[in-house]
Amino acid sequence: NKGENEGKCYLDNYQYLRVLKISANAFTNIEQVKNLPISLNVAKTNQITDIDFLADGEKLKFIQKVDLTTNKITKLPHILTPNLFKLVLDENEIATSELK
Repeated sequence: NKGENEGKCYLDNYQYLRVLKISANAFTNIEQVKNLPISLNVAKTNQITDIDFLADGEKLKFIQKVDLTTNKITKLPHILTPNLFKLVLDENEIATSELK
């Protein structure tokens, strides 16, 4: 069914991708990045509301930097990514945090 898959990007096919820059789009969810062996993810100026994918430390074991400036994130999940050393969340709407 053509309409069912229209507009979807299957990132699982990019197993050698290390840097992902998807800024200035209209993404609301980037959950699929957890299936990539990336070390840097830049997704500034989107409509992202949820970063629960950062709680999956097993799949995101290589990620080091994430920049989600100017999105619509309202909650910080408990982040389990072992190599993450920089997380930029400037200009979001964060009201609650599950960070420990």
